[in-house]
Amino acid sequence: MIKDRVVGVGGLARLPENKPFGEDEFRTATMISRYAGAAINNIYSVQEILEHADLEREASIASKIQKTLHPKRLPELPEVGFGSFFNSTKGVCGDYYDIILARRDRIVVTIADVAGMGIQSSMVMIMLRSILHLVTNTTKSAGTVLDWINKGITGKIDMDHYATLSFVSYCPENHTIEYASAGHQPMLLWRAGEGKIETIGQKTDPIGVERGSVYSDMKLTVSKGDIIILYTDGLVESLNHEGHQYGLDSLSRVLSESSSMTAKEIAAEVKHNIQAFVGSASLHDDQTLVIMKIKA
Repeated sequence: MIKDRVVGVGGLARLPENKPFGEDEFRTATMISRYAGAAINNIYSVQEILEHADLEREASIASKIQKTLHPKRLPELPEVGFGSFFNSTKGVCGDYYDIILARRDRIVVTIADVAGMGIQSSMVMIMLRSILHLVTNTTKSAGTVLDWINKGITGKIDMDHYATLSFVSYCPENHTIEYASAGHQPMLLWRAGEGKIETIGQKTDPIGVERGSVYSDMKLTVSKGDIIILYTDGLVESLNHEGHQYGLDSLSRVLSESSSMTAKEIAAEVKHNIQAFVGSASLHDDQTLVIMKIKA
């Protein structure tokens, strides 16, 4: 027994011609079973320590890989400003974001959330990043880019490591945006002229689930002062001590109140607001936010 839990059963027997067991033999057998229980408990404890150490080591490696994939510094451009914040949860390592300046007439902002955790999630992130940096130089639409990414990954990863992804391509020359989503959270668009937030989403399959998934893109026109907001579900689904979710309404309110600030300042405002909301409650998922504000 280990803490009133049966972990093994031992059987003792004597041949019929031998003397039956007595109280002394029973006490001896009980003592031996207790020693056996203590020995088994030690083995279980050592195994748990080793498994925990392996998980900690893998989580540490995955976290380092994840941080190397994120932009080291956000670009400063005359046409747009960028802001972001990333808060990782120990052992999860599923969020990825990037800003890709592959063409003079195309600024790409992307964000992804890989299901699962650890090294496997990091490997999927590496695949996503590699394909994105290869294909964003094309003149093809955002929907076509997602189609290429999906075909490049589907069948090469386990089903439990699919990824949701949002892809935004901005052309400063004509102030147009192409937006495509692969099962990701809706994009938020602050319209400076109207003073309101639009929620723009698509019902599509995540990357890596079905090779034949179809992705389309939406074309939008933006103006000076407009703000594009991309985020992962770990941000809006953050819980406080009372079990209440941060939610899309809270995020939208902070964005509305800070819309006159720079993209970096807006990201900092959201970060402080969500930290105040969550307090010392435990985080269960990575929190990622990327903001692009039209400056000209």
